[in-house]
Amino acid sequence: TVAVEFTFNLTISREHELAGQSLRVIQIVAPDGLKMGVRRPKDVTPLAPSSSLAITVWNWTGTMPRGLWFGLDEQRNVTGKFHYAFPVLLPGVSEMPYNNLWSVKLCADSPFCKTELLEVPLPGFFFGEEPDYDLSQEAFDALMGNHGPRCAQPLALCWFWLPWLLLASAAAWPS
Repeated sequence: TVAVEFTFNLTISREHELAGQSLRVIQIVAPDGLKMGVRRPKDVTPLAPSSSLAITVWNWTGTMPRGLWFGLDEQRNVTGKFHYAFPVLLPGVSEMPYNNLWSVKLCADSPFCKTELLEVPLPGFFFGEEPDYDLSQEAFDALMGNHGPRCAQPLALCWFWLPWLLLASAAAWPS
C-alpha cells in the first residue's frame, strides 16, 4: 500500500481561475514498472476524511495501469489536504526502477491531462526502506478501522457450557 499526502498551502479561489485553467483533476502516476493494484472501489482509502479538499470521485483503468485520477468539486475552492492510500503492484527486486519517482499532476482535464497546470515529482521508497515518520492518528484510524479487538473473544456463556458439552460428547462415544 502506498500513501500520497500533500497540502494546498493557499486556497485556490475558483472565481480567480482562468477559463480552461480550472483545477479539475489530481492525477497520480506510478514510475515505470509499477502498477496500481486497485481492483475495487474500497481499495482506495481517504486518510484525511476531515480535510476540506473536495474530492468528488476517483477512478482508474486497466488500460492505463500506472494512473489514478481524483476529481475535484469545481464549485468549491481548492484548499486542504490530499491524503490517500492505495495498493500498488511492485516488480521483483531486480526489476525495481532505480529512478523511483512518482508524479503528481494537477490537471484541467482527464484522463490524459493534456492541460497540465503543474507536475510535481514525488520520490518513492526502495525495497525494505522504512518511512522516517509515522502516520497521523486520523490516517492510521482510516487504514486500520476502529481500535477494537482483532480476534474473536470467547463469551462467558461458552465457558459455562463447554464442560457440559465435553461430558456429553464423551458419554456419546462407546468405550
